[in-house]
Amino acid sequence: VVNRMTDSSGAYITGKGIVVGLVDTGVDYGNTELGGGGFPNAKIIGGYDFADMDSNPMDTDGHGTHVAGIIGGSNYGVAPDVKIRAYKVFTGNTETTSISTIVKGIDEAAKDKCDIINISIGTVGGAGVGGDPESIAVENATADGIVVVAAAGNYGSRSDLVPFPMSAPASSESAIGVGASSDAMHGVIAFWNKDIRGTYPENSPFFTDGSYDICLLYTSDAADDMQC
Repeated sequence: VVNRMTDSSGAYITGKGIVVGLVDTGVDYGNTELGGGGFPNAKIIGGYDFADMDSNPMDTDGHGTHVAGIIGGSNYGVAPDVKIRAYKVFTGNTETTSISTIVKGIDEAAKDKCDIINISIGTVGGAGVGGDPESIAVENATADGIVVVAAAGNYGSRSDLVPFPMSAPASSESAIGVGASSDAMHGVIAFWNKDIRGTYPENSPFFTDGSYDICLLYTSDAADDMQC
């Protein structure tokens, strides 16, 4: 793991001296991995709730707390010595927020001189093509020397910008886009209790609005028969 690696001087890489700005659902700062006290504490040293417009970024969803634990949990985090600033951009248990709220979180993290900004949020509908407010905020932050790490998102389709699904602001040129992949094949169209299987994005056809013929391939020992 990273925190058992050493730098050029032989010191363990634990994130000491680094502040991460977490733009997410907030952080449960009462969790023992994340300070275990009030706000601010030794681990969660600052932040703000832009969703509810108050100074308490307590997480009521769990997503931000999960991400914070991976980043800097005191016992199990990748970088256990980092400090975290929590910028809450989701209110309550809702799964949606506004672009302007996310931008406020990014801008505030940059204003607070965070070394790294983590954004585990992706836009629905595919890759950004530049010029969207979130990507502009990311570009402004990286221009100030801040490293921005953004999730590739759970949705998306190919575009002229990228051959694989990727959401903004992970698709920004200066961001580090991070995602997971699976070799699993998933049904994309259900027809007569059968699924038409999707393949890897670079091999899958583009589907636009319209009417399509459905062709079924029947295979037997004698011959293949296709009916449309």
